[in-house]
Amino acid sequence: MDAEALYGFVAGGAVLHAATNIAKKRLLTQAVHEDVVVIYTMLGAALAGYAGSFLFFGVPKIEASFWLPFAITAVLNVFIQYLNVKSLKLEDASIVVPLSSAMPMFLILMSYLILRESPTFWGRIGIGCIALGAYVLYLGGKPTELPALAKRIIPASWHARAAYWSGPWLRLLESRGARLALLVAYLGAISVNFDKLASIRSNPPFFTASASVFVASSVFIWSWRRGAWQAISKTRGILSRVLIVGFLFGIAGCLYNTGYLYAIVPYVGALKRTQILWSVILAVLVLREGYARQRIAGSVILTAGAILLSF
Repeated sequence: MDAEALYGFVAGGAVLHAATNIAKKRLLTQAVHEDVVVIYTMLGAALAGYAGSFLFFGVPKIEASFWLPFAITAVLNVFIQYLNVKSLKLEDASIVVPLSSAMPMFLILMSYLILRESPTFWGRIGIGCIALGAYVLYLGGKPTELPALAKRIIPASWHARAAYWSGPWLRLLESRGARLALLVAYLGAISVNFDKLASIRSNPPFFTASASVFVASSVFIWSWRRGAWQAISKTRGILSRVLIVGFLFGIAGCLYNTGYLYAIVPYVGALKRTQILWSVILAVLVLREGYARQRIAGSVILTAGAILLSF
């Protein structure tokens, strides 16, 4: 594994991805319809991908074996991209983004079953740190109450402590946005394996752009058929801003997918989660979201796990 190239591409993509997470949340808080955010973000990503493909790789050489993994991941990404934006609309960015770090733990199994790829001992430790860091991140949040059954079983003197430590799971049960984010994480654990296959059987930016076009087209058709697309008439003045966000998101996707040329899927998938550190910091600084100390501490643990992936 070329660790220097891996970190250069994937860690760079993580910073850009974090910035686009915060930008999407800002757009959603400004009452931009989620369909508009998804469609124009994906169109911007497609522009970035096709430009990068022809600039750095020339005319793409598409293998016949490209189409099946592309079809699988393109369909999955319709749900991943839409549900991710929906979860950002419903929850704080510093809650939604960390939940995506459940993906690396699940990814170990999925990558072994699909690609027969498995990380080293230290790689597994690193992935575990990423999941632990996410748990610490999510400890900070609104107070939670133990379920009635738990209150009957647990001594009253332990209720406050038990509610604190089980808070991440209790909030998950209460928050639809958090549950959607977790669903996105598991769908991503499946799709990322096919991302690699499609990337190496064409080229990373071309695959990124083509998948983005498919997602944008699918969401547009679905939005039009259910009559939601009329909301665009209220947001025409900021469509260029959404396209710019999408362009940056596309660059991040190209960098991520280029990482598959240098490492196995679990390493790339886990290292992508370093976007959580940047997302939490930006959410605190830009969106003024709370529980900064706890969530940044969790991000530090997560980043330490990402460093272990190079051993």
